[in-house]
Amino acid sequence: MAIIFSEDLPSSRAGTDAVSQGKLRRIAQGIYTDDMRRPLDEVVAENWQRIVGHELPGAVITDRSAFTGKPVDGHLFVAHTRARTLELPGLTIVPASGPAAQPDDIPVSGGLYLASEHRGFIDNAKPSRAVRGRPPRTLTREEIHTRIAELTPTRTKEQWARFQKNAEGYAAASAQPEGLADISAALGAATGDRPSVDSPSTLMNALKTGRPYDHARVKLFQKFADDLKQQPPRPRTPTANQEYLPFFDAYFSNFIEGTEFGVEEAAKIAIDGQIPVDRPEDAHDVAGTYRIVNDPAEMALTLTTFADFEDAMKRRHAAIMEGRPGRRPGEYKLLSNRAGDTEFVHPDQVLETLKAGWEIGAELAEPFTRAAYSLFLISEVHPFVDGNGRAARIMMNAELVRAGQQRIIIPINLRNEYLSGLVRLTNYGNSDGLVQVMDFAQRYAGQIDFTDFDTAWRELRGTNAFLREGPGLRLPAQMPAGWSYADLDSADMSTPSLIDSIINVELADDGTGRHDYRAGQAGQLTDRGRYHERPAHLPEQQL
Repeated sequence: MAIIFSEDLPSSRAGTDAVSQGKLRRIAQGIYTDDMRRPLDEVVAENWQRIVGHELPGAVITDRSAFTGKPVDGHLFVAHTRARTLELPGLTIVPASGPAAQPDDIPVSGGLYLASEHRGFIDNAKPSRAVRGRPPRTLTREEIHTRIAELTPTRTKEQWARFQKNAEGYAAASAQPEGLADISAALGAATGDRPSVDSPSTLMNALKTGRPYDHARVKLFQKFADDLKQQPPRPRTPTANQEYLPFFDAYFSNFIEGTEFGVEEAAKIAIDGQIPVDRPEDAHDVAGTYRIVNDPAEMALTLTTFADFEDAMKRRHAAIMEGRPGRRPGEYKLLSNRAGDTEFVHPDQVLETLKAGWEIGAELAEPFTRAAYSLFLISEVHPFVDGNGRAARIMMNAELVRAGQQRIIIPINLRNEYLSGLVRLTNYGNSDGLVQVMDFAQRYAGQIDFTDFDTAWRELRGTNAFLREGPGLRLPAQMPAGWSYADLDSADMSTPSLIDSIINVELADDGTGRHDYRAGQAGQLTDRGRYHERPAHLPEQQL
């Protein structure tokens, strides 16, 4: 597939003739493609840099587009001498007069440039307004203040001083003293050098009063909560045969985090209190998790305030990590943490981000949605040095236990789908995968007989719960007629499960010991966190 410009063709009529003959398609005047299959807006989305670089050579991506470096909501704002907009399928290029590329601007593909950070802020300080359905060319004062407040926790005073010096140089070269004054005032408010500066930004004001929070995460929490409010109720009362569910909950929850024991060895640790001398820390992880999830009174506590929520989360985390005193059991992290490409909430922002997130989640009424939200809130903030996933799943199930609903377990077989659902929500704001996995996992847990250890173990094995790869997890209700859980060796487990039809995920190691969770077809890695959706032939009610 190629983008073809009129000068690439042998004559001025060659493009028109090729279009009429079905050999090319016209994108815009003098711009064609030989891709005869895909929608033109997809072709443009894939090739916009080349097209813009050809039509507006040397253009600088700036103003509202400066901080993304790419089109947003179908618009790209650039500095260029061209006076009129360039209308493309799915994309409008909006040029305006402005300085040509500066030494600090960043060359990008297609012969374009991306405005440097200090140029982006100065250029955005110019006032603008929306025109004929087009967004304002520049950010509002509130948006500028919010962006500076978002950056401040990750910057030192020395870094901001270099930014200020570069901004002064660009403002002088581009004759924008008013823009420099506005940006300098916002920077002074964020760093505390000018506390009297009035700001329209909620985040900036929180930063000024010593209560910073992660603005992007809070927006994501609000979106997730809004999505969850659209979910149908899932009233699932647990059966009486749940006695050994807490053990397997603790077992799988630790396995997900890499604390691996055989099932019988883990039972001796958690139930019998036998701590192996060669792995005491790992054993305490399992025992501590089990002690919490197996405590009906603890799991059923009513948490009516954020203080209640925070106390319970810290207390439960302390129990999980009691065997690792160096990992700050029950105390928030002091250093930033990350997984793959995802950097979690900055330590200075943990408390207020959790508080703001909890207040959003308090609006949810249905137990399943509260459970899903609690899981993601703690997972996304990652408030502790270690044990965040286990703490998140405990808080998830506590919401269900308190409401008298069926607990959720995430077996080994479902691990990658579960992690990929979290990644997809983090990276793309799409909660469908995570909700589907949690719904499946809850129904699965409700169909296993946990009356005694041996029965539960047989049924979990028979439904592929312990498999790391191969056939997917199966609901007991899906098993063939005449199936016997005792007859595992002769079982035909080659039929894929319904969850296989929803998501198929592979795990990639980036070489640093961290893992990247990527969804795709078997044997194929795709963009990080992307899913293959439920096939159209699979009925929704079967999910």
